[in-house]
This record gives sequence, structure tokens and C-alpha cells, in this order.
Amino acid sequence: MRLGLLFLLARLAASHGKSNKALTPDDFLQGFNLTEIHHHLNEFLEIARANGNNRAAGTSGHKASVNYIDRTISSRCGSKVNVTVQKFHLDRYGGSIRSLRGPDGELVDVRGVKDERPTRSIESAPLIEMTSSPDENSGCDDDRWKNLEASGKVVLVRGIRCPISSMVETAVKRQNGTLGILLYDYPEETRKSFDEYIQGTVPVALIKDKVGRSWSKRLAADEQLTVDMTVHELPKEVWGHNMIAETVTGDENNIIMLGANLDSHPMSPGINDNGSGSAALLAMLTRLCEMGPTRNRVRFAWWDGSHPYQRRGLRGSLHYIEELSWEGSKNIRLYFNHHRIGSLFPLWSVYSNSGDDASIGADVLVDALQGTDGFHTLDDGVELKSSKEVTADHIPFQSFGIPTSGIVTGDEEPCDYMAGDESSMFPFRQTTRTILPKQSTHQAVYKRLRTLDIRHIAFARLKLYGFASRTGTTC
Repeated sequence: MRLGLLFLLARLAASHGKSNKALTPDDFLQGFNLTEIHHHLNEFLEIARANGNNRAAGTSGHKASVNYIDRTISSRCGSKVNVTVQKFHLDRYGGSIRSLRGPDGELVDVRGVKDERPTRSIESAPLIEMTSSPDENSGCDDDRWKNLEASGKVVLVRGIRCPISSMVETAVKRQNGTLGILLYDYPEETRKSFDEYIQGTVPVALIKDKVGRSWSKRLAADEQLTVDMTVHELPKEVWGHNMIAETVTGDENNIIMLGANLDSHPMSPGINDNGSGSAALLAMLTRLCEMGPTRNRVRFAWWDGSHPYQRRGLRGSLHYIEELSWEGSKNIRLYFNHHRIGSLFPLWSVYSNSGDDASIGADVLVDALQGTDGFHTLDDGVELKSSKEVTADHIPFQSFGIPTSGIVTGDEEPCDYMAGDESSMFPFRQTTRTILPKQSTHQAVYKRLRTLDIRHIAFARLKLYGFASRTGTTC
């Protein structure tokens, strides 16, 4: 992991209250230890391992992550920060196959969700196949489900090429008694859409192609096959928890807000997505507590329910905005989001409201990133995007008219949504000084900052995290 200019609450954002001395990047970084961030990531990983290898919304893994952040803030910041936990209702989970035994009693590897939710057993369920040719998109065809007698049975489906959630919606509409769906011989796009199905009410799992083909041949030979399954129950209610921490000092009419989703995908411990952003926020907050009073209020948020398996996604940040008063929204000068900032294969993007004054601050951040010695990216550049091109927790703020921006390392991380998204994958460096922007860059940024409105200050962190690339990564 490489740490650059984490968080420049300087000049305008976080001056010392009594001395009115402006903070500088060196002030903030002095005493800032990268091992602390690594420690947070390892804590998130241990929490995931103790809770079904995930920290997904509404699970004990996520609640333990919230408790860890709460304890850390309490011990490091004390009365300098006010902490609140915002509880809200999440969409309930859909079905998932936890374990599967084949027709001969053999235990079959399945890709499904493994967490603490209650389970029930289904024994000797008849197995049928939705027959198709290799080029057909059988599982997504409404007529296929309509003509299939699948009630009380488990359906074997080959090679769907639509989002799994769409297939399940079709299955429920046409066959509202299907016990489960097993997918094989599917394209990569189907695997990537696996997170979306969980909203459905039919248990689903991905199985290996070799197993699926073997069962398909036996069914084609008119062999009667049954399977045994353990599936997750559907809880009636699932609650999400946002954690909000705010400095007690600073102008409450000028609030800089920084956020990151804390929940992981159900299949993953979620260290890059998004333990990286969550650890960044926690490290910034605890360092800020050591720096003394701030001139402007700084608010931190760890969101729940952000992943799209919650159907719409972004549930926590959306709930926060829905509960926010108009007066309260006007005081938030800028919201800055940290999402997946730890990719091994970074394609850095900085985004902001298109046409908004906040784009000035985004320009500052892009210039500083590109001017940093040792900065690593796959394409040797930083892309400046409209915030409309990025799906993350800034969207509810943007829709409410609040200037927004954020940073992301792209979609090239091969382990996202998978069990391999863990801290051991991160090349970790103990140094920060070697990759800080040169002093001339600092001076240029200071000069530009003098012309910026207070809403731009969160942009002026200049550089977040860089992670060196590693080849041959497997998940």
C-alpha cells in the first residue's frame, strides 16, 4: 500500500482553533503511520472470517465492523467527536443454496452465500433441466419457464446470458414453486451478476461445468435424479446501520462530509470493496482528532446497504439523505466518497458534479495525483469523470443538490465480490515520504486553494492511496 497526501484539511478546512495556524500536508502526515491502516484492514478481515467470510449488510459481520469503528473512535477521539448510529430497514434477503449433495450423495461445490442466516434442509428434491442448445439463452426466456413444470423441483440451467436477478424474476413469475436453480456453463458476465440475484425468493447457486454436464447427460438419458440442499431462510426484517461521526468543533454551517460504504458483498470479506475506503476514513478521523480543534465541521459516514444485492443498492446513503432536513443539507458544502481505493490494478478516476464549482477541486486532486513521484496506475494517468458516470454513495447527495466528488481505482480488480478480496493481497509499504508531491506542488495547490469556496476543501487531500500492481493474482 502506498499513502500519498491523505487529507489536506488545510488553510480553509481545519485550522487550529486557538492558534489559527493552517495545517499543511506535512503537519497531517507527521505521526501518520501506514501500519494503522493495515491494522484496520486486518481487523475487517478477521471480522469477516469470524462471520461467514463476509461483512454484508444486515449481518453479524457488518454489525461487528460497526462496533469496531465505534470502539476505535471512542478510544482515540473521546469527546472530540460525536458518534451516532442510524438504523434503517433493508430489503430482505432472497434465497441462497448453502450446501448441495448430488444424486449419488456426493457433496458438490457450490458458489452461494455463506453467512449466519438460518437454514433449512430440502431432501430428495427432483432435478430437472431446462434444455437448450449452446447458443440459446434459456434461463432468461419467459416462454421456457412458462412451459416448464418446475414446481417442487430444482432446475438445472445452462449458460444464461442475462443478469441472474432477471432470470429469478422470470422464474418466480412463471414458476412460483421452484425449489432452487443450479447454473452451469455460464459466461463471465453471469458470474459478475451473481450479487444481484439475492433479492429474489428462489435459492440459486453456481456449480462447476463438469458437474452440470454430467447431470445433464444423465437427465437426457431419462434417469430420475434427486438432490439434497441446505438453503437460507428468508428473514422477515433486516436492519441496516449507518455510522456517523462528526467533530464537535468547527463552523456547523460549513460541513465537509466524507463517506465510504462499510458493508461487503455477501461472497467476500470486502477488503478492497470497501474496507479500503472505510479504513481510510477511520485513519483520517483519528489523525484529525490528534490535530486539535478544526475551523470547520468535518463529518464522516460509514454506509450500510450499498451493494446492489440490496436490489437498488446505496440504501444507507439514500436513507441518510431522505432523513436530512433542507436546512441540514445546505450546510454540507461538499460530500466526498471513497470507494474501492485499494485495487491491485488501479485505473484512477476522480469524479465530480458536472458543471459544478466542485470540479475546480477535482482538477486540483487530479493534478496532484499525476504530479506525485512513484504514483502507480495501469494507464499512467488519472481520468476526470462526471459523477454521473460512477455508481457510488455520492449519488443521493448529488440528487439533493449537494456538491459531490470522489475517487475510485476502477473496475479492474479481479477479486472484487470474491473470497480473495482480502488484505493479504495488498502489497504493503511502510513509507510515505518517498511518494509525496514535491514542495512546488504544495505551493501551487495552496495558491489555487485561496480562490476556492469552502465546499472544495475535501478535494484538497490531493492523494489518497496507491497500491502497487501484482501480476498473477488469483482469487
